[in-house]
Amino acid sequence: MDALSPRCMGGRHTATAIEEFRMDVKNEKEEREHWLAICRGHRIIKPKRIAIELSFAQNHFEKIKQGFFPRAMEDKWVIYYSRSVLYFHRSWTGYRIYTVKILRHENGYAIREFYVERNANIYSNTDDNEDIATITFLIANLLGIDVSSIFTSPNMGELDALKLWGHFGKMLFGPDCQDIQECSDGNSNMPHQEREEQHLGNNTPHSSKIIKFHPDFESLKTDVDKLRTELSMLVLERDALLYQECKNIEMAYMLSIGALEYKVYEIKCAILRLKRKMELIQAKKNRQEKIILSQIEASLDAEFAEYQAKLNEQVEKMNAALERSHGQLLTKKESRELKKLYHTIVKALHPDLHPDLIDAKIQLFHNAVEAYKSGDLNRLRIIDAMVSEPPVPTKKSVGLTVLMKEKERLTTLLQSINDSIAQIKSEFPYTMKSLVHSPEKIEARKTELEKHIMELSEVLATCTARMEKMLR
Repeated sequence: MDALSPRCMGGRHTATAIEEFRMDVKNEKEEREHWLAICRGHRIIKPKRIAIELSFAQNHFEKIKQGFFPRAMEDKWVIYYSRSVLYFHRSWTGYRIYTVKILRHENGYAIREFYVERNANIYSNTDDNEDIATITFLIANLLGIDVSSIFTSPNMGELDALKLWGHFGKMLFGPDCQDIQECSDGNSNMPHQEREEQHLGNNTPHSSKIIKFHPDFESLKTDVDKLRTELSMLVLERDALLYQECKNIEMAYMLSIGALEYKVYEIKCAILRLKRKMELIQAKKNRQEKIILSQIEASLDAEFAEYQAKLNEQVEKMNAALERSHGQLLTKKESRELKKLYHTIVKALHPDLHPDLIDAKIQLFHNAVEAYKSGDLNRLRIIDAMVSEPPVPTKKSVGLTVLMKEKERLTTLLQSINDSIAQIKSEFPYTMKSLVHSPEKIEARKTELEKHIMELSEVLATCTARMEKMLR
């Protein structure tokens, strides 16, 4: 259990303990020394090394060396510098959570790695990215830079907010600053009111950079933006295959060859049924049982239900092809507009791109899919007018950890959709694309099927004659 201050003993968590302590010390130096005496008694028990990339100038290094010492219950961290190492302790327990080595280089100072406590009894977090964000946040706070947006967002839930408060305390409210990456040198020493006035009224470029945050941030944001664009394009490609190209290929195939293939399958089913019927009749005769044709037909209906279902499916496909062929065809210009509108709607409403969409917008997306499938251009125009492309996330609305997780999610989705596209292209009707676009191939296939129908018809006639003979 955390204790509220170094003077709290036996887990007694009261605000009075801090007040008593502050009354006991005579000045800030004594207060700092008292915190140091408590914290230096703790070491990291189970260290884990994590790479990071932060850099800053000499004057900012001086600020970092001053550290941070609690003055109220809401201050959750003790931070102090000693012999090129920055130590981070939890104020309520004194436990050491991080040690950070600060390196000197020709352009200033840099942090290339840090160690974190991975003993679960002391520190429960196991996410390296969250620890990178925490270190960045705490060091930025020492420099007077507000980077609370690394963790917070307008849509944050109450439980998340309470968790962050328990982790950072008052630091979440951070000092005012105009930008996460840059802030003028004088800003951090200004009174709050002057900094607020400068924040609101001064658009002058900053005079210098205080700190360079994780260099992967911008590249990650760029990667995520590219992945979202790529994902929207792949979704468009997949849906164009499913709802436009494959439907058109299937329509052309069914209208040119489908009827003949249906006839082939129908005759095959009839032959198989007749042969099975003869087997059942012969079995009855062998057992000298009475032959009741209605019972045999019922048994055959059950056995051949799957075959009949396939025949019915073929009829439905033929009807769909006929209906599509009678529909109003879009011009090339309208087809391009249809794809463009649908792409815009996908970027704005696709659940894979926006996992937190409300039900009403998900339904709107489904309506757009149906409109796209049927080539309903006017309907898509209306839906397009109702939506707009979502804003690209910035550092103030999404943190490094969120970007990393989003990149991983989008990469997985991209692979899944690529696999889906490959699957579509390996199956009917897409595999018939070259055939339906070649009149010569169509005629050759028709000739082949017609010949097969003649052969099967002869077999069927023979089976029918045998059946009639058995029933005499």
